[in-house]
Amino acid sequence: MERAREIKISYKGNRKNNQKLKIKSSEDANRIIYDFWDKDHIELHESFKVVYLNNNNVVKGICTMSIGGITSTAVDWIGRSMYTTCGGLN
Repeated sequence: MERAREIKISYKGNRKNNQKLKIKSSEDANRIIYDFWDKDHIELHESFKVVYLNNNNVVKGICTMSIGGITSTAVDWIGRSMYTTCGGLN
């Protein structure tokens, strides 16, 4: 009988303390996420992004989970693991 292989992903931060992005308000979250968005495509299709935070609301990474059409996008939480999809966190 065949066994499934285990996948392990690790994360290593590369920002200094004075460069960390911290979310203190909804305005901070909006600015950080908007800066991450591709401005050339922001009005062409819907996207679903995940923002990973630590316990101090410091951004650990942002990952695009899904890109859809003009009016919607679908996110398959069961079929796609956030950890494997977003392996290259910054």
